[in-house]
Amino acid sequence: MAVMHVGNLVRRRAVLVGLSVVAIAVGVGVVVGAVDAGSPRYIVFSGAPSDASPQLYRIQSSGGGLQQITTGADSALDPAYSPGGQRIAFTRLGVGIFTMNPDGTGLRRLTTGGRDSYPAWAPSGGRIAFVRPVGAEWRVFVLSTSGGTPHMLGKAPPSGRPSWTKAGLFIP
Repeated sequence: MAVMHVGNLVRRRAVLVGLSVVAIAVGVGVVVGAVDAGSPRYIVFSGAPSDASPQLYRIQSSGGGLQQITTGADSALDPAYSPGGQRIAFTRLGVGIFTMNPDGTGLRRLTTGGRDSYPAWAPSGGRIAFVRPVGAEWRVFVLSTSGGTPHMLGKAPPSGRPSWTKAGLFIP
């Protein structure tokens, strides 16, 4: 009987952790994507269900299949699906901006700025906009997804989170 009681506690804790992660997803910001119509649709989000640094998780939009897709001591934040759903860009706090496959494989570092944040894909999928501190202001930079040197959009005012439209880059 004691074994059944411990088993029930373990199951309850697993359910509570799962619900906590889903609740965090709603509060942190959600990005939805899919590779094609036949594949499951996933929600990717940053969450910290324990005392660890926030990491990226994915869950099917139906609520099943929760998976942690990043690990490490540095927080993983700001996930953004590429337009076709093939890649995810995200911030690794204190390290830079990375891309990876939706299952967490194929990790690729794009920037080395420890405070680079809020990656946003161009509609073509060929460039990523993000913000980086320059002096006391946050400025918008653009970088090719194949790598290279980011360039600052000098005429853009100090900014918040950038986003793209089909007509071009929107800078709030």
